Amino acid sequence: MCGRTKQPKQRHLHVDHDHRTKKVRGILCWQHNAGLRKFRDNPAWLDNAANYLLFPPAGFLYAESADTASARRRRSPGNKPTKSVRASAP
Repeated sequence: MCGRTKQPKQRHLHVDHDHRTKKVRGILCWQHNAGLRKFRDNPAWLDNAANYLLFPPAGFLYAESADTASARRRRSPGNKPTKSVRASAP
């Protein structure tokens, strides 16, 4: 991970270890060490997280305003341009 990158300004390195066996695994930056700690040394959890990032269950959704969606529908092939109609005040 970060121990293999070329980041000469990386000063805050931490010794990573297996919390069950106490054996040292390597040297990591604080962020990566803390991130791994969140997965509690469970490779299956980490694998699930990687799969979530690679294949999000919701796909890649994006928010679209009503105006943008309406304009896109008007321009789509097969749709005739529509005329804007204003509602008259009572």
